[in-house]
Amino acid sequence: MGIRSIYLFLTYFPLFVIIIWDALKVYLNLGSPIIQFAVLAPVLLVGVSENLNKGFLDILFSRPVSTWLVWIIYSLLNTLVVIDKTYQDNNPIILAFSLFVVLIFILFIVNLNIKTASLLKILIFSYFFRLLLSYIFDSEGAYQRFGSEFNSNSIAFGALFLVGLIFLKKIQFNEIRKIDYFILFIAIYTIFITGSRKNFISLVLLLIGYIYIYRSFSKVKNIFKYSFFLIIIGFSMIWILNNTLTGERLIDSYYKTISHSQSGDKEMMFDSRARYYVHGWQLFKEHPINGIGLRNFQNYDYVNNSLHTEYMSQITEGGLIGTFLFLYFYAYILLRLFKIRKKQNDLKRLTEFYILLLIIMFVLFFGTWIYRTPMMWVFIALAIRFIKEAKQNKIQLVSS
Repeated sequence: MGIRSIYLFLTYFPLFVIIIWDALKVYLNLGSPIIQFAVLAPVLLVGVSENLNKGFLDILFSRPVSTWLVWIIYSLLNTLVVIDKTYQDNNPIILAFSLFVVLIFILFIVNLNIKTASLLKILIFSYFFRLLLSYIFDSEGAYQRFGSEFNSNSIAFGALFLVGLIFLKKIQFNEIRKIDYFILFIAIYTIFITGSRKNFISLVLLLIGYIYIYRSFSKVKNIFKYSFFLIIIGFSMIWILNNTLTGERLIDSYYKTISHSQSGDKEMMFDSRARYYVHGWQLFKEHPINGIGLRNFQNYDYVNNSLHTEYMSQITEGGLIGTFLFLYFYAYILLRLFKIRKKQNDLKRLTEFYILLLIIMFVLFFGTWIYRTPMMWVFIALAIRFIKEAKQNKIQLVSS
């Protein structure tokens, strides 16, 4: 095995482990934070040591990654020093470790010294392996949703990312193989059997956006094309709403939300998820500058739940300071992407797809949080890598 092969293995393997870890630790019953730390830390240390070079540090200390580094440092100091209060199960070392694992995951993807085509293949393999773990170890649980052992939504997140990665490979390299079609089928099927509404809505947006990106220069062709696909999507939605678990859950949530809205019980809207926004906003008004600290919402919530929304996690737990850093991080990425779209016409379609992937993440943020979940950052990390490569004129549009 040559030096290059050793480098790739020592980088690929930590990346692979990070992606499958949240599922693997559940299926192998590695519940103890100490055991998790003992397994993950050496793996990450090897990966970092193999990639600790000037390029790695340049990315770390340049925007937008440096902004997220500042967010991590602020959040830890704010939670552990200024507020000096954490939820009872929130080990400070584990909290800090989980935040820095996200940063390492971003740095691996952005800095990895291989062709993006090869990187996409290893990412697709890793997320598909994560999905296979669920099919091997998991089963149908409450409300007939697949994912009784792990988590239905978490399984569906991985499936959604698989769809996005395969679409990205098709757009950038015009490459899609028979195995990719098989993986696409399994991923989409998984979203349906998990009954995940947020992932289903995101999937629909992803499909619509993908169709839009392949628009024609002819307005007439676009009208016929969009009309055709809208008819197909419309009939598909009707069938899905009437014949699938996902559709059943969407309809049930809709009518319950209308009922709670009319009765004035706003906290019970959207399957009680509105409580995070109502209660979270009240806490923000009481602690506007620096919030209540990461994961401390559970100390105030009457049903002892975490904030299931990235937006309210930033606003309620990070306050104005944390929210500003959060918004600046994503604003920088979006502005750079729009700049590339405007100035580099050959990258317009690819840039629009990265913008679409970020929009998908912004939709998911309404119902989940990602600041300490590395595998949820793949679209964001790839967008940063794309911005870096576009700046250096290193974008590949042909797989080799």
